[in-house]
Amino acid sequence: MTRTRIAVIGAGLVGSVVALELAARGAAVTLIERASRPMTGASLHNEGKVHLGFVYAMDPTGNTRERMIEGAMHFAPILDRICGPLPWEAIRTEGFRYAVMPDSLADPGTLEAAYADVDSRSRALLDDRPDLSYLGLSPHSFWASSDDDRGRPVVDGRPVETLYRTAELAIDPRTVALAVVDALDAHPSIDVLAGHRVIEAQRSPSGGFGLTTIVGDTPAVTHADAVVNCAWADRTRLDGTVGMTPERQRWSYRTKYSIVVRPHSPDHGLVPVTMVQGPYGDLVPRTDGTVYISWYPVARTYFGAAPPPDVDSDEARRVAVGSLNVLGRMFPSLAGAPVISSKPGVIIAEASTDVDDPTSGLHIREELGVTGADGWWSVQPAKLTTAPLTGVRAASHVVAALGLETTAVA
Repeated sequence: MTRTRIAVIGAGLVGSVVALELAARGAAVTLIERASRPMTGASLHNEGKVHLGFVYAMDPTGNTRERMIEGAMHFAPILDRICGPLPWEAIRTEGFRYAVMPDSLADPGTLEAAYADVDSRSRALLDDRPDLSYLGLSPHSFWASSDDDRGRPVVDGRPVETLYRTAELAIDPRTVALAVVDALDAHPSIDVLAGHRVIEAQRSPSGGFGLTTIVGDTPAVTHADAVVNCAWADRTRLDGTVGMTPERQRWSYRTKYSIVVRPHSPDHGLVPVTMVQGPYGDLVPRTDGTVYISWYPVARTYFGAAPPPDVDSDEARRVAVGSLNVLGRMFPSLAGAPVISSKPGVIIAEASTDVDDPTSGLHIREELGVTGADGWWSVQPAKLTTAPLTGVRAASHVVAALGLETTAVA
């Protein structure tokens, strides 16, 4: 019996999970990635935070916090199932501090109400689902006010007044990426076509699709019975080549740099920090002695309704130095730290204004998952936190539509 051949476009975390889930249900999968390897884009170059929803304090409905919590509690169980157990204890950070900046868009009272909401929703889900965990943990409390100076930035010569200690963690995305790539390489039903950029798709008269790709300068065609489009910045354009109407959302594209530095002293005393609420930044110490940093006013270099243009190495250096100069004044242990890397990443979300606008859609993440029919499905962009659960649910949707073997999943 000939197996259904499904092409998955895009080998970030969502696309890779979709490919692994479909292959586990009996499909033959062709995973197409424009980069030289899977998991080398936004899924790799980020701070690694597995959100519990604290940063979405300005969503009055609480729906975004609910989505983040659900994704966070499924994150480790799903990846452990499809990749084998990961060393969560070794790759997770200590809890994030949330520092309220002097010109924050939200006052402490508003933030504390949202943080209490995170706490109650998180504990309720873990109580209801003992099979879930937060990166291998089941915290009894998720936030509290902090009098500790660790994580307290200095702004205009004065430490910020309000600081919260949370149970929110980051993981090293490099370890997750390696585990996912190993799982893809080991699966006999998945063919990875790396270095293939999909130009267009056409429905074949006899059924299925022909995907035209460029490999270097050489065109090629890949055939598939069905397609799951998990491309990143190019997703809606590819949908249009098969006549799929764009979703109602207005997608925005942002280029934001992921910068890694190495403080001069290994005893730098830094802890994970997110500065709220607005266009500020983060820092995340990693176990290898490096620190991820981001200062949004410098590191976010593009905002628009169309995918961003390519960037050059000179910009990468300028962004890194500019971000480090600001954060080095706030956190003296960072001052003068050598830059290890500075890499741009594209963030996609529904919004027409940036995070400095209190009414911006960036303060709300209403991901709708998978859309499409007739053999072509399009999976909307997800955050790192929600990517594994989005991938599992997208694969389940496709499995049901195609009548493939079914297995209970999260």
